[in-house]
Amino acid sequence: MDDERSAGPEEQEEARSLAEALAGQGEVDLGPDRSEAVLARIMEQAGPALDDRARDEARGWLRWGLPVGGLTLASATAALLLLFWPVGPAVLPAPDAELLRVQAQAVLPGPDRSLALRRSMRSYRGRMFQALDERYRGGS
Repeated sequence: MDDERSAGPEEQEEARSLAEALAGQGEVDLGPDRSEAVLARIMEQAGPALDDRARDEARGWLRWGLPVGGLTLASATAALLLLFWPVGPAVLPAPDAELLRVQAQAVLPGPDRSLALRRSMRSYRGRMFQALDERYRGGS
């Protein structure tokens, strides 16, 4: 009876009066029709209380399971973020003087300097991608 609520004073009085009424009567065969009628009456009176109790027990896991599960999920997510999230932004290499000179000449009128600009930009992009790779992939 640990999982059931304790009987109130009215229920205890009803149990006493029922015990007194049944004292000395022995077992009585009610028959199938009478048994079904008694069971239907009991379920009619106790049914809503049993439904409420079952509904409360079903909601018990929601009361504790969802918050505990949510907290567990949040803490696991935070731990993974701390383990794998970068500490700070990557430090990109500054463009060298040659690249800046070629870019400045490329905008001036005159002969086409796009080949020199592409070479300088390719070199700079290689250094930049290498710095990003070392920072975010660990140099692999």
